[in-house]
Amino acid sequence: MFNRGIELQIDLVPVKTKDFSWTLSINATTYRNEITRMPESNPEIISGTKKLKVGSSLFDYWLREWYGVDPATGNAEYRAANFVASNSRINQKGDTLTTSLNNARFRYNGSAIPDFTGGMNFTLGYKAFDISAYLYTSIGNEIWNQSRWFTDFNQTFEGAAKSKRLLEAWTPQNLDATIPIVERVSNFSNANVANSHYIEDGSYLRLQNLTLGYSAPASVLQKLKMERLRVFGSVNNLFTITGYEGLDPAVGGNADTTFGIDVGNYPVTRGWTFGLNLSF
Repeated sequence: MFNRGIELQIDLVPVKTKDFSWTLSINATTYRNEITRMPESNPEIISGTKKLKVGSSLFDYWLREWYGVDPATGNAEYRAANFVASNSRINQKGDTLTTSLNNARFRYNGSAIPDFTGGMNFTLGYKAFDISAYLYTSIGNEIWNQSRWFTDFNQTFEGAAKSKRLLEAWTPQNLDATIPIVERVSNFSNANVANSHYIEDGSYLRLQNLTLGYSAPASVLQKLKMERLRVFGSVNNLFTITGYEGLDPAVGGNADTTFGIDVGNYPVTRGWTFGLNLSF
């Protein structure tokens, strides 16, 4: 296996005067992972949502390509492989679609590795007051949102939560549905098949920390006979901008084939901190 990438950090002090200061730190990272060798006896390994072979990445998704819902039957449809498939139809775009798993096309559906990650930390100071913030972004990674397995196909998981998407499931009156017909039995249309229906863009921007502080000036410290007096308040994870529909786009997981798999991990919570630093 081979990993290569670039990491860059820039530290700037654009403004620094007697009463006002501004510091800025920017970091950016991009890297690629490639499998360079496999056992001769087993040159390809399919492990869950991944296919491992020379030239691919440990974090690429290899899945049946979900197309949507057949308006005539309410069953899930897949893009067909490159041969004439039985039990198939042609849509208006010319794609061959099938409800047969044997004829469904497998393809790579993105990677759990972001194309780019970066952060920006800036601090503004005015006399005795300061405010600092840290922004973090991850762009171009895909997430396997396994929570949709339970919530979109709730009928096969008694007691599981329901998603609002189930309200739009196929019925004879709703032919443009994005969720297949509700059935109580697991089959190729619902919870029985791993496919690209579960893949979502995991890009996000998060304000990870915001801190406001006051440091008493020397004239105040002299009167109080102190060396340092600082009061501050901070909040973590103030907001996250993302199109991901799971609980948290910052999916963890081990650094192997489970990386990027969201099994309903508890989201990062917002935390408030208030402090007083004293030194005599």
